[in-house]
Amino acid sequence: MRNRKLNAAEAVECLERLLGRPWLEENVKLMKDGQGGRGGFGRSIDYAALGVAPVVSLWYRAREEMIAAQISGTGLTGTHTLHAAVIGADLSSIKDCPGFDFILSRLRQANSLTPAANELCIAAGYAQSGYGVHFMHRNGFIVEGRGRKALVTCVGPAPPEDDFCMQPFQTEAGLSGTGHVLYWWAGDGFAGFGGVPAEWIALHNTSVVIFASGIQKLNNRPVFIRKGRLVSLANISLQDDIYVPGELLEPY
Repeated sequence: MRNRKLNAAEAVECLERLLGRPWLEENVKLMKDGQGGRGGFGRSIDYAALGVAPVVSLWYRAREEMIAAQISGTGLTGTHTLHAAVIGADLSSIKDCPGFDFILSRLRQANSLTPAANELCIAAGYAQSGYGVHFMHRNGFIVEGRGRKALVTCVGPAPPEDDFCMQPFQTEAGLSGTGHVLYWWAGDGFAGFGGVPAEWIALHNTSVVIFASGIQKLNNRPVFIRKGRLVSLANISLQDDIYVPGELLEPY
C-alpha cells in the first residue's frame, strides 16, 4: 500500500471550484430552508426530498471544520474535510477527461454520494496510471491506452440484480467483445463481506475487483484508506494493468 500526502485545503478548493460555488451555496440555502432556517445539518436530512446532493452537506461541513481549525490554531484535519478533499483530488485527476460532465452530474444527484465517489476513485486510479478515461452518460467509463481498451463499472455494497448483464452496455459503448472490469465496493472494510458468488462470475465472464474505502485513525489522526484485491480475471486486453486500489491518503 502506497502512502500519499494530500493537501486538504487545496483539494477542497478544487471540489468547490469544479462543482461551482453558486450551485453549492444555492443548495446550502435549500437545506437551511428545509429545516426552518436552522444551520445544523444532522443525519436525519432527507436529501432526496429536498432535492439536495449529499456532497453539498459534506462541502459545507468541511468548510466549517477548516474555519474552526484555523481559529483554534490546531491545524487538525477533520473527517468531513478529509472526505471532501479525497473527492476533490479525484476530480482534479480526471477533470480533463471526455465525458467529465457526466460524472459531475452524478456527483450532484440528490440520493447517495457513494456510487459517484466510488466511480471517481477507480477512474482517478486509471488516470494516474496513464490510461485515458472516457465517462459515459450511464454509470461507467471506458479506459484506453497502450493499445488496450475496456469498460469499467462499479457496484456495491449490495450485489447486482440476478439478471445483471453488461452486454447491452458494452454494445452501446462500442466495446462488444473487448472486456469488462467490475469493481465491487465492500464498504469501508472487508469484514462481513461475503464475497462475489462464483456462479455469478462464471455467468458473466468478467474480471472482478473487490475494494473497500473509508476513513480510519492513524496516530489519532484521520487518514483515508483504499484497498482492494482481484478475485476474478477474464481474458481481456487490460488484464495486465487492471487497477487494484491500495493507498493511504494522509492530509496536511
